[in-house]
Amino acid sequence: MMDFETMKIILNGMEFSKNVAEKLIGSRRRMNYLIDNGMIRTKRQGTKENAKYFLNALDVMKYASI
Repeated sequence: MMDFETMKIILNGMEFSKNVAEKLIGSRRRMNYLIDNGMIRTKRQGTKENAKYFLNALDVMKYASI
């Protein structure tokens, strides 16, 4: 199993789409809770209402239910 420092190096600057993150975290409800409470950082591509969200990979892996 990888330690946290190794994960930080590997996942630095990587992002997951909202769909991939939802599958790793376990449910959409839990993912939205984590985003709303600032536990997962997000970045939005573009300024339009339907622009895609990308989630920080390290934050997602911290809360992944494997």
